[in-house]
Amino acid sequence: MTRFIPIAILAMVSYHKERETLQEKQIKYSSILLLIVIAVIILGAAWLIATWQSSQKVLPQGLRMAQLPMGGMTSQQALMAITEAYKTPVTVYYIDQEITLIPEVVDLALDEEATANNLEEVLISQSGIQGFINFALDQLLNRDPQVLEVQPVFDYNRQHLDAFLARISQKYDQEPQAAQAMAEANSFQMPQDGTWLDIEASRPLVVEALLSAVNREVALVVAVTAAPEATLDILEQTIITKLGGIAGGLAGIYIKNPGTGQELCYNCNIAFSGLSTLHLAIAIETQRLWDITVSQDLAASTRLMLTQQDTTEANLLLGNIGAGNTYAGAQQVTTLLNSLGFINSYIIAPYGIEPDAGLSTKATPANTRTDINANPSPYRQTTPLESGLLLESVHQCAQAGGFLQAIYGQQIVPGECQATLAWLIPGEGMQTPLTADIPEDIPVVALYAWNQDTATNTALIYGPSANLVVSVFLYHPEWVPEEAGPAIFRIIGQLSYNYFNPEKP
Repeated sequence: MTRFIPIAILAMVSYHKERETLQEKQIKYSSILLLIVIAVIILGAAWLIATWQSSQKVLPQGLRMAQLPMGGMTSQQALMAITEAYKTPVTVYYIDQEITLIPEVVDLALDEEATANNLEEVLISQSGIQGFINFALDQLLNRDPQVLEVQPVFDYNRQHLDAFLARISQKYDQEPQAAQAMAEANSFQMPQDGTWLDIEASRPLVVEALLSAVNREVALVVAVTAAPEATLDILEQTIITKLGGIAGGLAGIYIKNPGTGQELCYNCNIAFSGLSTLHLAIAIETQRLWDITVSQDLAASTRLMLTQQDTTEANLLLGNIGAGNTYAGAQQVTTLLNSLGFINSYIIAPYGIEPDAGLSTKATPANTRTDINANPSPYRQTTPLESGLLLESVHQCAQAGGFLQAIYGQQIVPGECQATLAWLIPGEGMQTPLTADIPEDIPVVALYAWNQDTATNTALIYGPSANLVVSVFLYHPEWVPEEAGPAIFRIIGQLSYNYFNPEKP
């Protein structure tokens, strides 16, 4: 037993030695690691200090002068850059007019000394311990640098700026202008609003643009005075002036803008010979009684009557309407017209019956006037007003609306009205005088007729700005259609179109 005691003691001594050796190793390794960490910290700090010191030679990232980035520049480079920026012209807008303001005009100049002082104050605030801490945190946290704004200082000549604004006011301000006729061009200059430059309100905006290095545009404050509202009086007076009076004759004119309801009535309630203008009423009554979209014979007769002014076809249709009696058919068409409110329009007899046939005429408000007389046929009469509204009613019917649909419902369907309008589209080279001087790409439908003393042209014009109805009747006891009539129609048509569809500036 005693022999094992020394062995145990030796084992314990050996264990303690090994433990001491392990602790020494741990201490050694910890010391090395600590030295490494300290070295890294020292090197990192040295790098941060060196980098920071190097960055102090240029302007810090995030520094802006009049919103223009200056980071990485020297102070002198920044001052040169802002000086160049202020040399850029300012674009000034008077509504849609673009005007260039060259900075030299208002003696705009950068105060370099004052601006340099402002820059120095910002740089001082970023120097020292606090500046280094901010820089280090930006680097370690990978965050965007703080935005530093430097306000440049500049001078300008207030009197020169006011003189510049006064010149703009003198050039572009205008009083409100009423509509004006340009008679030689058969056109109009539509009303124009008045404008005036508010110099007091515009001045600070221009100064702000001059001060900005990035936004060199400014919209001036312009007050607007509404123009006088245009009325159809100018159109009527221009037409009357252009006509110059029809010596020994008479003109009746009805013009309407269906979109606004505006109407021009110049002798529009005077009775004129209906001529083949009343063929449209015969077509409507035929549509009311039969479906012409499925009857080829009726469709062919209606088309010939409308497109060729064929009175034979008109009488044939009157016979159909009157169950073989053209006079009864004429009375039925008149009843249709009266039901639509057209009390001055009628047909008493078929076409071809002479005025001296001894038939009783029909008294109306239009043909019983004693102040004016267009010597209308006693058997077929209408007025410019009722002729225009009748054509408009077909247009409304084609769009499934209007008083034809309201009164007769499914007896007259939109498809039939659409077919009627299609037949009234002038063929190639067959433009009616009223629409002859309207641009060729403008859709129109029209009725044109004449006899020895009367000419009539009624049209629907589908303009880009407004549709319009134009109905014109001309009477002269010694009428020469191929000379005077077409010229008058052309003038009235062009004036009407240009008034409601003026050219855009």
